[in-house]
Amino acid sequence: MPHVRGSHTLEITPETAEAFEKAFIDSMAHLEGVPGLGRSTLMRPEGASNTYLSTMEFDSRESFMA
Repeated sequence: MPHVRGSHTLEITPETAEAFEKAFIDSMAHLEGVPGLGRSTLMRPEGASNTYLSTMEFDSRESFMA
């Protein structure tokens, strides 16, 4: 089965990181049942970076583009 992965980098200040993570987790509940969406991830920054990486994996290009 082919997979399509979309990714985004997000610059989040340390002062707003906790609120951002909570909002991100809360928003994931709205994605349950999206046709073709296999998984969604959020990777925290490492070291002094403020860059988060968000990914979404779909089972097909058609699902990704919908």
